[in-house]
Amino acid sequence: MAAAVAPNIHKAGFCESHTTLVMSDAEIGRLLDVKLQEFYLDLISIFPGFDAYTEKARTTLSDMI
Repeated sequence: MAAAVAPNIHKAGFCESHTTLVMSDAEIGRLLDVKLQEFYLDLISIFPGFDAYTEKARTTLSDMI
């Protein structure tokens, strides 16, 4: 049996002193919008009738992609 892995005990700010990477909220939102559009294009490619599916079906498929 493998040894148990210690849980991550560091808080979110732990890495701040080790990096200069900082993204603005606007850039995070822009990248999210781009990724969601990519997901949508993938969904309508895989499921041509996607837009006609029920809201529950569209939400479920969106969650899975």
